Amino acid sequence: MSCTADQLPASWQVPDYEVQAFHPKRTRYCIGIPIINEGERIRKQLAEMYEQGLPDQADVILADGGSSDG
Repeated sequence: MSCTADQLPASWQVPDYEVQAFHPKRTRYCIGIPIINEGERIRKQLAEMYEQGLPDQADVILADGGSSDG
């Protein structure tokens, strides 16, 4: 089930956000990774996931909570 911000209960708050989609949905599954200020650490982790073929099995979604490390 999906919904838009205007369909959520009035007591919920949805912060401003930006979506950067690099590819359309490609698989049945996804891996969600919440990050904040992970920098080189997440780059290395994503490279390892790629080398193991994980993107062929599941889409990878990064949710950045407002990092300041680029």
